[in-house]
Amino acid sequence: MLKRARDHVPGLVATVSVLVIGASVAITISVGPTRPGLYVETTEEPAVIAQAFGIPVGTGEPLPYRPSSQGPYNWPGAPPPPDLRLPPPPTPATPEPSPPPQIASLRASLPALPPPRVMPLPRALPPLRVSPLPGETSDEPAWIANAQPTAPPDGRPEIAVIIDDAGVDRVHTGVAIRLKGPLTISFLPYASDVASQMRAAKANRHEVMLHVPMEPHGPFAEPEPYLLRARLGNAEIQRRLARYIDAMPGIVGINNHMGSLFTSDPHALAPVMEELVHRGLLFVDSRTSARSLAQESAQAHGLPNAGRDVFLDHYEGQAEVRKRLLETERVARKQGYAIAIGHPRVATLAELAIWLDEVESKGYRLVPVSAIVRARATQFAGRTPHGG
Repeated sequence: MLKRARDHVPGLVATVSVLVIGASVAITISVGPTRPGLYVETTEEPAVIAQAFGIPVGTGEPLPYRPSSQGPYNWPGAPPPPDLRLPPPPTPATPEPSPPPQIASLRASLPALPPPRVMPLPRALPPLRVSPLPGETSDEPAWIANAQPTAPPDGRPEIAVIIDDAGVDRVHTGVAIRLKGPLTISFLPYASDVASQMRAAKANRHEVMLHVPMEPHGPFAEPEPYLLRARLGNAEIQRRLARYIDAMPGIVGINNHMGSLFTSDPHALAPVMEELVHRGLLFVDSRTSARSLAQESAQAHGLPNAGRDVFLDHYEGQAEVRKRLLETERVARKQGYAIAIGHPRVATLAELAIWLDEVESKGYRLVPVSAIVRARATQFAGRTPHGG
């Protein structure tokens, strides 16, 4: 009898595991209103997800959500505006079919890219002197000209909080904009009426960035609008990035949305860093993967940069956000600064509103991310860059 019970234990464990995963997914998907195209990212293996939902492996049937290192929630945006939709790049192995007339017209309207620039690896971060963007009158690089004015360092540990995925959910982005600043708000390029949202953020003493969708790992990863994929090639990557930047004047730089695959590929990263150098913008690595080479690539190109230290809301709930804010304080005390990334979610915004009223009295200094990047540029000046 004991032997028969032992024989049934693996099956019982598997059944309980499937029920737990299925229940967890059901609870997760029920959070917030249902909307077309909703997906939820998870770190579970695809085979485990398929088993939990009773989907036969190999049928090609799409899963309700996908694996990623991004955290449990990610909402897709609305379709891109017609004037910013880009044709898919041709597959090298097959000839490109004749495009429809409207696509041909769109391509003809795109400005020609300059020939690829071959850049030697600098031994220090040089001052960036580039032509000002349209509407700018300063001779300073864009990341300094567009930065939120900040007093010089005063010896207190500095903390920068970036709100990612901004613009798509306009209600909660509006709440984030009304929080005490300075924060750094990073807008997705496919958000509707993003220019007016950015102006509102800057009017409330926040700094603004561009949150660039980059290719993640995983066979179930669905492409988002404007996704930068590693296989696109240098010219197409630069063309897409240039269009995002042109549509969002006033930014200090970019950080990556997803990108666990893209940021681990030095060849894909090179044209991104070259374009940012050309524009005089900074780069913040969201560090969605431990294999990211983005900061090494940025430093090798002489690009002002920094990396995320803490994710505030990898898991939902005010208690979790509170713990991560305390972790951010510990990091700032240890290394003199910290960069935390959160999202426009109810629990995150509620806890941030409390913390922002207390952080200065705790002996910390809240700064926009450009202030920390400027400090890093001084800190790393004179060191030999590596990687990239």
